[in-house]
Amino acid sequence: QAGHPCPVLQRGDQLRRLGESGFPVGMLPGVQYEDITVPFVPGDRLFLYSDGVTECVNSASEPFRLERLEQTVLALRGDALEQTVAGIERELLTWRGGDEFADDVTLFALERRAA
Repeated sequence: QAGHPCPVLQRGDQLRRLGESGFPVGMLPGVQYEDITVPFVPGDRLFLYSDGVTECVNSASEPFRLERLEQTVLALRGDALEQTVAGIERELLTWRGGDEFADDVTLFALERRAA
């Protein structure tokens, strides 16, 4: 992760946070990073996102938070992946109360489909 938020693995109606952040890339030479291997079976989805997602604030300056992102992912689990990503964006914009974000908002989602 190299300083980025932990990815979220979705397996059915279960979510698992992967990793523990780690030291940011490029700050110091010689930093060691840990590799982890996680099975990615048919039906699994992996969500990678910038901190702009979880730190997106509403009009009361409350952050969106990882827990709200996870709730949204679970609420949209029956949708196609493209619709899930669009639904997360809608939730963020509604939370923000506008059509622009104050920080970078990046969400990348992968899904392993059955062969």
